Amino acid sequence: MTAKIPAILSIVKQITYGFFLVYDLPRDVLERACDELTRLLEDNCIEPFIAAHLPIEEIVDAHRMVDDGKAIGNIVVTVQDSIV
Repeated sequence: MTAKIPAILSIVKQITYGFFLVYDLPRDVLERACDELTRLLEDNCIEPFIAAHLPIEEIVDAHRMVDDGKAIGNIVVTVQDSIV
């Protein structure tokens, strides 16, 4: 997979990036990491970038946006309670 990172913006805003895979982490480490991320989000220390909000009916479009690299940020898919 290829990631597109806005180099100039990163330099100007002094943004640093860190990447790691969570799939192979021990369960206790993963839980602590989730707890810490939750705390950082609640304290407004980090803010996710939301590229789009789509209803579940547009899930195919959501996948296409990600697969085509057209989504810079997260895609939030809303599932209504009545569907679940």
